[in-house]
Amino acid sequence: MSWRNGVSLMALTFLLLACTTPKFSIPGKLEVELVEIEPKKFSLSHQEFRVRLKVNNPNADDIPIAALHAAIVLSGFEFSNVHTSKPFTVKAHDQIEFDVPVRTSLMESCDEVKALFKARQKELVYELRGTIKVDRPFTDDVTFVKSGWIDLKQKLEGSIN
Repeated sequence: MSWRNGVSLMALTFLLLACTTPKFSIPGKLEVELVEIEPKKFSLSHQEFRVRLKVNNPNADDIPIAALHAAIVLSGFEFSNVHTSKPFTVKAHDQIEFDVPVRTSLMESCDEVKALFKARQKELVYELRGTIKVDRPFTDDVTFVKSGWIDLKQKLEGSIN
């Protein structure tokens, strides 16, 4: 076997090994929670909100996060999709809260949104469903689903007439 064939065979072997290298999971699941939705601007063409999320890290290691993508559903209504614009790290056994700007175009369902936000309920049920891309080699993305209650009344009461 010539040295060129040997180098080609080694390169092929390394390539196959790289493709079959196992991915590692994070031992404790990261928890993501919807903390707050605050209206910023309402117009006929679009609406702007500030969405506050919290990520809890129950693990013994810091977790670097490259991106977080999530869908927000409020009382069965598909409100918005959010994604982070820059990476961040959640320290070991700690949590981090951060704001994500959201711009929506809810004209098609304006009556539903108006009814949702003007409802006299103190709290609305929400569902948050998404993926966290961990910025660590050979680590799987973390999927999450979280349901809970959020108080929209004080933030939104005077915003939509």
